[in-house]
Amino acid sequence: MKAFRFRAQAILDLRTRHRDAIQTELAQAERAEHEASAAVEHADRRLQRAGADGADALRAGGPITKFERHRNWIAHLRDEGDRLCRVRQERAAEVSRVRERLRVAHQQVRVLERLRDQMSQRHATAVRHEEMRELDEIATLRFSRQQSQGRSARGS
Repeated sequence: MKAFRFRAQAILDLRTRHRDAIQTELAQAERAEHEASAAVEHADRRLQRAGADGADALRAGGPITKFERHRNWIAHLRDEGDRLCRVRQERAAEVSRVRERLRVAHQQVRVLERLRDQMSQRHATAVRHEEMRELDEIATLRFSRQQSQGRSARGS
């Protein structure tokens, strides 16, 4: 009997490479999300520092332009923080989309792997049955030869 050959192996290989590419894409998306989170945290710290500096400037007194500059700087930092929060949300959404694509790709690979395993087991079972049939045939031929030799030896 021929050796087992999974006909859909090329498709399985293609799907496996596709899944691996998506895993790489997921790693990149997670890295981008982590960087966006770090940028948001950094922006929050800068905003807190600017708020504290502005409060110190108010307590110390001085020209109104100095207070306006602090107020404008704080507004700029808030806007920047809001923008970075939106970027982080976009990155998190991208991670979710890529995870879903990875789940589907992994499922497609597993379906073909299970099919390959089932077909391999069926082939192995068929090989065992064929071997048993051949052994039974050999045993039957030996038995019939022994019987015919025994009859001819008794007849002489």
